[in-house]
Parts: sequence; C-alpha cells; structure tokens
Amino acid sequence: MSDDDLKELGAEAWDEPSPHLRRDWSAIADQLRGQPGKWLLIFHDGPTSTANAIRQGDVKPLRPDDGFQVTTRNNVSKPVRRCSLYLRYVPPERADEFARAERTAQLGREE
Repeated sequence: MSDDDLKELGAEAWDEPSPHLRRDWSAIADQLRGQPGKWLLIFHDGPTSTANAIRQGDVKPLRPDDGFQVTTRNNVSKPVRRCSLYLRYVPPERADEFARAERTAQLGREE
C-alpha cells in the first residue's frame, strides 16, 4: 500500500504477518485485536475471493459483525481476480469513535 493509500484510509499499515500466521485466521484476528484501528497487510497479489469471504462473514475468526474490516488495493482482473488485502479490527463499542476520526481526517485532506 502506498503512503497515499494509507492517508486515504487514515491509518498506518503494519508489515506483513509472519509466514506462520499467513492463513491462521485466529492468530491474525488476535494480532489485529492487539492493535485496534491499524491496518494489517495480509498479502500482495492474492485472490479477491479471500477478501469477499471475509466481507461476507465466511471466515469465522474475522467476522465483520465482530468488528473486523476489509479493504483491498491494487485490484486487477486476470484470469483470477487479484488484490492486496488489508484487515483491521475496530472494537464494536468504539466504531462510532473510529468513524468520526476517519471523517475528520478525510475532511482535513480535502482542504
């Protein structure tokens, strides 16, 4: 993710998770809960179907109803659609606070 993409998100991204966490969704969820509001790069050039599965709540440790959010960048259409996948955790009880902070940051960038 470029610096501009991070500014657009109003957040910082971490480095990619350790290889042993790559598809251990429970471990990734725990890592995200430890840094609420920060985007974590899961992969570059991976299948968009993974992002869609998380968005739809099909990956139980990362359900949107539990505060997990997904964004993709660098989306391309190849024979298999590909993207860079980022996840973050926003505690449900703090969702309004995070949303206000993002709106404020976005307004500041538009000026």
